[in-house]
Amino acid sequence: PWGKHGETLQVRGYENTVAALEWALTNFPQLSELRFAGDSAGSLGVQWWARWVLAKFAGRETNALVIPDSFAGVLFPPSADEKSETYLFKAWNMCGDDAL
Repeated sequence: PWGKHGETLQVRGYENTVAALEWALTNFPQLSELRFAGDSAGSLGVQWWARWVLAKFAGRETNALVIPDSFAGVLFPPSADEKSETYLFKAWNMCGDDAL
């Protein structure tokens, strides 16, 4: 029940991704470059799909690059005041002024 009024929604991310990639394979028989990127939670999708995408486009491109950017999916333990994600951000000095 994820809908606005509690109704069940159909999530079709896999089917949509496959349809978009099959369309690209049909419409782009040759590429000079292939870039495949995602950030935040999208970086997980890029990593999940990378092998399939690179295999399907193999031989169609001369230069391929996969860019998974910015994901630290660690929120444990749920009951702690400082989650492990917060700890990692501090320990690795992520999202601080030093990086700017």
